[in-house]
Amino acid sequence: MSLYKSYKMFLSRFILITLVAVFFSCKQNHRLVKKKGNDIELKTCPLLRSTIFNGWDTTRLETTYYPKEDNLIEILDKPTENGERGLYKFDTNGVLRVYAFLQDLHNDASFIVEYDSTGKVINEDGGNVTQLYFWRGKQNIKVSFMLSVLNYNWGGIAIKAGKFKKADIALYNWSLTKLIGASLFIPIKELDTTVSTIYISGIKQNKCTKQETDFIDSLKLKKPLIVHEN
Repeated sequence: MSLYKSYKMFLSRFILITLVAVFFSCKQNHRLVKKKGNDIELKTCPLLRSTIFNGWDTTRLETTYYPKEDNLIEILDKPTENGERGLYKFDTNGVLRVYAFLQDLHNDASFIVEYDSTGKVINEDGGNVTQLYFWRGKQNIKVSFMLSVLNYNWGGIAIKAGKFKKADIALYNWSLTKLIGASLFIPIKELDTTVSTIYISGIKQNKCTKQETDFIDSLKLKKPLIVHEN
């Protein structure tokens, strides 16, 4: 085989690999599918009202219809004592267009995801973790967090704060729709006197593309925790 033909074969393979890499870097909620022949197209994964609440107790939901606003449908979890709940907005085809986590009785949103009519994520606000917060006791800090399972599966969750480390935290279903999470206690004596941040990390898998990526989020405390000797 001539040097020229070898170079053409190498170049063709390089271009093919590059194109495949570009296609697999697609945004979340999209998936690659093969068509007849050599064509490749991007398949969307819209989130439907009929599947999101399938098997869920509808008495724990509040539904409002807005016929004057393009038949928009708004569904809310019934709030917890602190006012926490999920907010879902669907278009006339039952496709999810907005999800927001409302964190208090004032309906302040700390986590928002917006979708277009095909299911493509067009805006995200709030990081990877839907909610992460803590309460301080005399000897321990209780840390709780929630993760949304609308778009992702989660695993390998770990928390680190000062000298405290805990890996492979077991997750359980939260009382609100499409949320999983956990709570744990961090002994104050294991925290550095200047610690001001709690870190949560792990792996998330896009449900549509099956792509896995590492993530890390953090919670900055209002002030450093002072360790008092008993």
